[in-house]
Amino acid sequence: MDITQALLVAAAGVAAGVVNAMAGGGSLLTVSLLTVVGDLGGLVANGTNRIGVMTQNLASAAGYRSEGVSGLRRAVPVLAPALIGSAIGAYTVSGLLSDTAFEQTFGI
Repeated sequence: MDITQALLVAAAGVAAGVVNAMAGGGSLLTVSLLTVVGDLGGLVANGTNRIGVMTQNLASAAGYRSEGVSGLRRAVPVLAPALIGSAIGAYTVSGLLSDTAFEQTFGI
């Protein structure tokens, strides 16, 4: 990846962060760009993208917490189903789909 490609991917990361903060869906930008410009396979691009999403979620939670907003009590009942669904989804995507199938499903 040359400097132009790296700058393009970084700019897409910033744009995706803004989109995710406002409405969600920034992964449509970053996964596609990591696959096309970054020359990563679909599964690797998706996994790389998840690191950014997790970091953004942690930063958002810390920001809300510092403002005195806590939704933990309301979140607890949905944590177990969310974790189970996440584990099943991660296994399904990483264990059963090839890069080609992932890219076709994702529309890349």
